[in-house]
Amino acid sequence: MDKRRARRLTTQLYFEFPLLGGWWRRWAAQELARDGTANALTVLAQALYLHWEKSVLEIAQQAILKADTPDCIDAVCKVWSENRHAWLAQLI
Repeated sequence: MDKRRARRLTTQLYFEFPLLGGWWRRWAAQELARDGTANALTVLAQALYLHWEKSVLEIAQQAILKADTPDCIDAVCKVWSENRHAWLAQLI
């Protein structure tokens, strides 16, 4: 995923619009999870400690569990080293 698309999806992941915001956030999380690249997983791993919506957190956790390339695993470990999130600590 290129950085521009990752930045746009990150913005949408935290979009706060009363009626469509929840749907928009879930869609952005699903797109990031579908992509599965290191950039996308970095955004999803950061969402574990920055996001408040349960459905987005579940999507992020499922995507991180599917990470299988060294680049993706390194990206998740880097996010863990920055914030020491409990769920990521258990995973590692």
